[in-house]
Amino acid sequence: MHDGMDIGCARFVSQTALRVLGRDDARDVCAGDISEVVATIAFIDLRDFTRLSEELSPEGTVRLLNDWYGTIEPLIAAHNGFVDKYIGDAALAVFVGPVDRAVQCCIAIVKAVEELNRGRLAEGLSPLRAGIGMNTGIVALAAVGSSSRTDITVIGDTVNVAARLEALTKVYGVDIMFSEHTYARLKDLAGFELRFLDRIVARGKKIPLSVYEAYGGDQETRRDAKKRMRPDFDQAIAWYHYGRVEEARSLFIRCAAALPNDGASLEYLRRCSEFERTGVLERAVEMNVYPVWSQEFSVGHKTIDLHHQKLFEAVAVLMRMIDAEDFSRIGSVVEFLAKYIVVHFNTEEELMKSCAYPFYDDHKSQHDRFAVVFADLVRELQAGGHGGVYVAFRVRILIVDWLLNHTTKADPHLGHFLSRAAC
Repeated sequence: MHDGMDIGCARFVSQTALRVLGRDDARDVCAGDISEVVATIAFIDLRDFTRLSEELSPEGTVRLLNDWYGTIEPLIAAHNGFVDKYIGDAALAVFVGPVDRAVQCCIAIVKAVEELNRGRLAEGLSPLRAGIGMNTGIVALAAVGSSSRTDITVIGDTVNVAARLEALTKVYGVDIMFSEHTYARLKDLAGFELRFLDRIVARGKKIPLSVYEAYGGDQETRRDAKKRMRPDFDQAIAWYHYGRVEEARSLFIRCAAALPNDGASLEYLRRCSEFERTGVLERAVEMNVYPVWSQEFSVGHKTIDLHHQKLFEAVAVLMRMIDAEDFSRIGSVVEFLAKYIVVHFNTEEELMKSCAYPFYDDHKSQHDRFAVVFADLVRELQAGGHGGVYVAFRVRILIVDWLLNHTTKADPHLGHFLSRAAC
């Protein structure tokens, strides 16, 4: 009897979720069980489900959903993920482990849906399309419910942002969109075909978040075109965000000509036209706003807060110099930043080790990635490649935005842990 129950439970409760909760058996899970873990969350939506279902009987709609989920769930499992829940025509997938595998999985899903469509088209059925939003961070895996019914699910801001990005895939016409938090944790950047899309401010947030497209699931001709046009696309985005709309428009027109129906290029061209009509530039924040530390950024640890204040000040000076194309003292500012970043990261890492912070490896990996990115930008500035808005924009998204997001996401979690541990 128990064997049958175990098999039944395994169909509804992920063994990975049970391991994270420290349980061997789903029958031992109680409402209130909770554990924190670093995870990549993927919201995987079936596009145009309402239209598709209107053409089908209830039985046909169920068959469609089972074909859809029967295609994506095995791929999620094969990439060490699990389905947290099915929500109508969407799946919430959780990946505990390497971020690269989560992104590989989502690319594989896009390709699998393309393969599924070959059969559907042969039967005269409408093709399917996935829209996937991804985000990475610390989440709470918890058992919620009552004594009579309990569900294991992921909770936290990381989950909310992933859902928001899934919705935005429709705006930019892309299959996969992920945040800078996912981007910063990728180990093999060169192994993925990616492009920067935008800086957004998610609902209820103040700090801009950089978002990217993974287009490895596109058909080969579109992949090649996106790769070929990426320099123009990147430059056009920088010009647009710095208010040089006419220069941006000319490059977006070129991108759209090389990539017919490229949703991202068309969205920016729409914004250019809207600016011409209203004088209002649709963007996350004004580009001449520089980081200023305030008490709202406090993580509750005196030393870390002091470091953050000095980093904010130095980064603001650097951005003002670059925006004004004043490079007379930029070397000394960059040198100070480079040294102070090392001091700050080493301080945090010593605190994490001495207090046995459970997310030390993930936090340190973010430091390591930032150090590499910063060193690359410094070399570019020292080589004289600091003219123009393109480098200014890269410094803003890779240095300023990273600093703001790291100090308001990862560091507060560390600060709370240190205060509880009395470290």
